[in-house]
Amino acid sequence: MSVYDTRTAIVTPPVKTGGDSPTGIAVSPDGRHAYVTDSGSADIAVLDTATSTFAPPVHDGCSRPTGIALSPNGDHAYIVNSASGDLSVFDTTTGTFEPPVKTKPQTPTGVVVAPSGATVLVIGATGGAMAAYDVGTKTFGQPWQSVATTPSALAMAPDGRRLYVVDQTSGDLSAVRVETSPTISTTSLPSAVAGSPYTNARITATADPAPTFSVTAGRLPAGLRLDAGTGVIDGIAAQQGTSTFTVAASNDAGTVTRQLSIDVAPPTLITPPPTTSPIPQPPTAPPLPPTNPDTGTDTDASTATGTATGTATGTGTCPSGDPSHLPCVDG
Repeated sequence: MSVYDTRTAIVTPPVKTGGDSPTGIAVSPDGRHAYVTDSGSADIAVLDTATSTFAPPVHDGCSRPTGIALSPNGDHAYIVNSASGDLSVFDTTTGTFEPPVKTKPQTPTGVVVAPSGATVLVIGATGGAMAAYDVGTKTFGQPWQSVATTPSALAMAPDGRRLYVVDQTSGDLSAVRVETSPTISTTSLPSAVAGSPYTNARITATADPAPTFSVTAGRLPAGLRLDAGTGVIDGIAAQQGTSTFTVAASNDAGTVTRQLSIDVAPPTLITPPPTTSPIPQPPTAPPLPPTNPDTGTDTDASTATGTATGTATGTGTCPSGDPSHLPCVDG
């Protein structure tokens, strides 16, 4: 095996892998190791890139291995065996193999791991069929036909949206858009209140291309609706109760369903604040008449009675014949 330095364009001296017919290679995400499959000796060899030395090859679990791909974190290597028609999973942390799983494509030659690490794609040299391996369930789905009839190599873009296939017969390189079936992540929906706007409810699903949504069983609460394009549920619920229904998310790659329910609470009653009646007050008595300071008796503005006492003193002349101008002293 030779190493080409992309910065200096220099090729290092080759290093023997220890096998007869090396066919596949994958480099760990940290760049510390390279894994080489050998279809002749039916083994896998691990190169330490720092020392450029190979560890003793591992023979168990391979039968004419060809393609190899690593998981995003590098803890597993997925190897396709063209002779036995299966997929071997090699644990890079323990150096051991899991039991092989039969692939649906015949004579598998190419393998890639999706960026999520949840799916492994395998392509077969006989007929060009492809199939997806579910890492969680350790099973293959149904195969489909690729663009190549005799593919020899397979690669995926870093974002997982493009798949590149080499056809050894035609010499063509084909780029294929990868479509993923939907996955619904919503597990519950918020409650509604009868007579009030229902907001902030949405069915969330991941897929490429984007899925459409529909209710396939049961029904939404009366007054609510599901937007087929966005998965948003909105409206005004008409009455209280619980509605259980099944939502489907679909695209060209497949359909997935999820059963959900919405609880509708009774309407909120608004009670007006209590009114306070004024406290009745007793009638106001009329004001008392003013008191005369000279006699201590009440006086009226129109009449006044009383007796004048004392001795009048002074000088002057009384008007002749007018006794009303009293008191006065004549002379």
